[in-house]
Order: sequence, then C-alpha cells, then structure tokens
Amino acid sequence: MIVYRIAARAYAGDLSGRGASMYGGRWNPKGVGMVYTSATLSLAALELAVNLPPGRIPNHYQAVEIEIPDEDITILHSLPEQWNGFPYVPHTQQVGREFVKKDGFVLKVPSAVIPSEYNFLINPNHEKIGLIKIKDQRPFIFDSRLK
Repeated sequence: MIVYRIAARAYAGDLSGRGASMYGGRWNPKGVGMVYTSATLSLAALELAVNLPPGRIPNHYQAVEIEIPDEDITILHSLPEQWNGFPYVPHTQQVGREFVKKDGFVLKVPSAVIPSEYNFLINPNHEKIGLIKIKDQRPFIFDSRLK
C-alpha cells in the first residue's frame, strides 16, 4: 500500500518518529515515537495545513510517497470519546501508546480533518520497520490561495 506524508525538506526522509516523540500528537503522547502518514497526498496536505500558523505558507516541504506492507495494518475499530477534539484528549494518545507497547506495526485511524478518510500510523521501533520503503520524494508547494 502507498501512503503519503509531507515534511520539512530536512526531515522528509526521516522515518524515526522523533518529531512526534518530541511534541506528541493526536495518537501519541510525548516520548512515544510515531510516523504519521495519510492515504492520499491531499489528506496529508490538509493534515499539515491545520497544524500550521494561520497565514503561513511554507515553501520548504517535501511530499514523500511511502510503501507499507498491506498485511501488517491494524484497523482501529473503536474510537475513544472525543477522539477528534482539539486539543487532543489523553484517550487517543493512550491508544497510540498501547499500540506501540503491544508491538503493533501500522495502525489505520480516521482523519480528524476528514473522518471518512484515513491516516496510517507507523511504529518506527517495530522489528519490521525495514519493510517500509520511501518510493518517491519531491518538492511540495502549497497553493498561495490557502493563506
């Protein structure tokens, strides 16, 4: 399966989960590494855009196309209460912590931006991480009308 992420040029090829570990996210608390990817490039762009300061149009990002093994995807069937709220609720972060703790590899979760579409969270410390392949990496420029 092909998934996408958009990252600053300096970190585009980094699948270590360090950024998510440093700051935490919807599905992981600080200290737990996770690589956030999306089913489509457009969803990856929206996921990034909602986390940028208003009016900021970055020009140093890369679109990264990543191949993940289909057979190693776990689907999250039960969502915690207020899973798509902001700020993030501890319940969703606990889901990610438990997934990593139980040695899960890839977790499919709905997007809070578009709940009918999906993000794929990769555990960068899983023994199968070598199966994850970056297939393509290219500049990504946001349309200036998005400001």
